[in-house]
Amino acid sequence: MAHIPRSAKFSSKWIAGDLFAYNIHIKSTPSANFFLPDCADPSLDSLDPGILTSPTANNPTLSNATEAYLGYVDLAHCATQESVIDGVSAETLKVAHFQE
Repeated sequence: MAHIPRSAKFSSKWIAGDLFAYNIHIKSTPSANFFLPDCADPSLDSLDPGILTSPTANNPTLSNATEAYLGYVDLAHCATQESVIDGVSAETLKVAHFQE
């Protein structure tokens, strides 16, 4: 079998042929089964209220973590690179305690 060279690309740019080449199968799963299947809705009580109420990251009353997160969100607001959006997604999971 011939070895066809493949270059790396973002997953959002993959086509059906790429999935087939790497033997990847997509299966639809309800969100309730995918996220925390054995748990009730997660509590966001530990979420810093400043995330929801502060208009900018330049607020002296915010914690360092909240200020950093809002800075990421501000960058993503006018992002031109997909990696910035990926970074904000990862930070959102950390803030919501889905990922340490």
